[in-house]
Amino acid sequence: GCPGHAWSRAVTRAPARRLGVVQARDEAVSSRRSFLATSAAVAVPLAAVAGDAPTLQTVKDLGGKAKALRRLVRNTQGKARQEVIQATEDVLVPLQAAMAEVAPKLGLDGDLKQQAETQPLLLKGHLMELKEAVDNDQFSEYTSKRTKDSYPGGKVERELEEVEETIDEFLRLAKLSDFRGV
Repeated sequence: GCPGHAWSRAVTRAPARRLGVVQARDEAVSSRRSFLATSAAVAVPLAAVAGDAPTLQTVKDLGGKAKALRRLVRNTQGKARQEVIQATEDVLVPLQAAMAEVAPKLGLDGDLKQQAETQPLLLKGHLMELKEAVDNDQFSEYTSKRTKDSYPGGKVERELEEVEETIDEFLRLAKLSDFRGV
């Protein structure tokens, strides 16, 4: 059957316990199996409870899964193509939507508000570049001409690093917010 269905059932049965498991698992993901186990343990689908709007916690949880995906790509050097495709649909696209919905609710003003609302748009661009890298099977080791940084997981890993940096910037801005109800 579809792994998403089992994941959804597990989420609705014990979301609090599942979140505790995820918070305890911050070690590097070194294989597809451990990535999938980590994915199954994270309680973050946007519709976990019907009708609930995404919150800042949703962004944090999905962001953690995005970071685990990057580690997977780095450690498996191209053997995670299917996982990247699946995680784009299950994690990255919902993450971008959650960020877009949460950003205006952060209670930031002026430039900070604009910066927060720009992050989901930047993420959307990174997701398009990620799709292109995956479609072109760019998982081979890659060294950035500009930064000279090396990426064992290729341009796919580099794009996931961009995703990670965008998430980090969004969460940094969210910490400046006075409004904690998002």
